[in-house]
Amino acid sequence: MRADHVVFHVADPILSAEWFQRVIGLEPVRLEEYKRGEATFPSVRINDDSIIDLSPLSASDDLAQATHSPGSVGHRVNHFCLAMTREEYDALDSRAPGRPGHLRPRPADLWRTRMGP
Repeated sequence: MRADHVVFHVADPILSAEWFQRVIGLEPVRLEEYKRGEATFPSVRINDDSIIDLSPLSASDDLAQATHSPGSVGHRVNHFCLAMTREEYDALDSRAPGRPGHLRPRPADLWRTRMGP
């Protein structure tokens, strides 16, 4: 079993997709189609199996009605975590806002889903 997608409700899906591409290094999916009004939201690809959907916050009420889940749409996410290699982390650090070295390694004793280094 693998995660297919997660939905983030964002104020500006275009700026969000561009940020995920520029800073995190994730490739946009359907961004050009969204800009042309041909897709309801863009996404960014984490890997072959998983994407992050960037749903416009302004569409939250419509989405809640469509999914028959009033009150469940449009909430902020506290955090999410991407597992990466040291090389991917170093590349992310070089793109991080501010100066290189802005990111710091986290303590090894934090809980995480992956086992090992």
